[in-house]
Amino acid sequence: MAHDVFISYAPENKTLVDGVVNYLESNGIRCWFAPRDIRPGESRMVAIPTAIRESRVFILAFTGKANDSQNVSREVNLALESGAVVIPLRFEDVMPGDTLSYALSGVHWLDAMTEPMDDHLQLLTDQVVAHLQRERPDSQVRPVTMAPRPVPQQSPAPPVAPRFNPAPPVAPQPNSILHRGQEVAGTVTALISQVSQATAPTQKEKSASVALILAVTFGWIGAHRFYLGKTGTGVAQALTMGGFFIWTAVDIVNILRGEMTDANGRPLSRDGNWRILGSISAAFLALWTAMWVSMSIDFFLGTTTTTQDPSSGIFALALALAVAALTAFSVREVFRGNAKKLADSSTVHSESAEHDLASA
Repeated sequence: MAHDVFISYAPENKTLVDGVVNYLESNGIRCWFAPRDIRPGESRMVAIPTAIRESRVFILAFTGKANDSQNVSREVNLALESGAVVIPLRFEDVMPGDTLSYALSGVHWLDAMTEPMDDHLQLLTDQVVAHLQRERPDSQVRPVTMAPRPVPQQSPAPPVAPRFNPAPPVAPQPNSILHRGQEVAGTVTALISQVSQATAPTQKEKSASVALILAVTFGWIGAHRFYLGKTGTGVAQALTMGGFFIWTAVDIVNILRGEMTDANGRPLSRDGNWRILGSISAAFLALWTAMWVSMSIDFFLGTTTTTQDPSSGIFALALALAVAALTAFSVREVFRGNAKKLADSSTVHSESAEHDLASA
């Protein structure tokens, strides 16, 4: 077998994958990825499946483009069928689609979304080497070591007649008790700083999709503002029914325009379902506005067409369908969010355990 690892990626990310391949191959790991390793005249439909079956480790360079690629999904399924070890390496904060989410539901992920990138690539290299050595103990993949330089032989120095050298002056020693106290205080301060940094809670960005769903469905009680950590204004909206729905409508528009922030002033993150949710919410807001305008006109004109006109039933049906669609999306977002948290937790525990084993 001419290679150890197969690299799967979207063509738009070739520059990124070139860096990964160069790092792995500089550590003695043989990689295969298209189009570099396809021989002239060879069909891609034959070369790629053959290379996947001959690989023991399959690395998925996961990005938004790879998530939308049908070829990447086929390559992942073929790698799982052939029994290769699949290591997804996430470069962008994107949730996997239905196909990849189902196929990789039981696989631990590695994240490479922060700098320095060399730290993530070194962890990836360690994982690949561990898998290759576990399956083939006689594998030639070994850390590169430099041979020691020969020390030139020197002739012994001629004997030197002893000379009297006065002892150098001894510098005055500081107060030993005070000096040790300062050292202990510095050590305790450093330990407290490390513990506080390690135990400090990490704040993740709030999802714009979740905030939009809450604003549309339960905005009249300020649910979206409670989610964003804005408790005071959330209570105000709950007491005023979303500012008679006007305040809630303004919040929906701000979320759609990307101007809504959380309690810490950070912008909301958008995921792959943002366009769908935004379109449904915009339609819901338009229907909502049209219904209120119609009711206001009927109120000021003193007519009763609101209860007699069949168009009010159409508005009610459209609003019910919009609420049902947004409720379905909210349930899906909650389950997908919990699944992502469990996957991230499993990844962290797995990486910690493997790092402890490597250190041992």
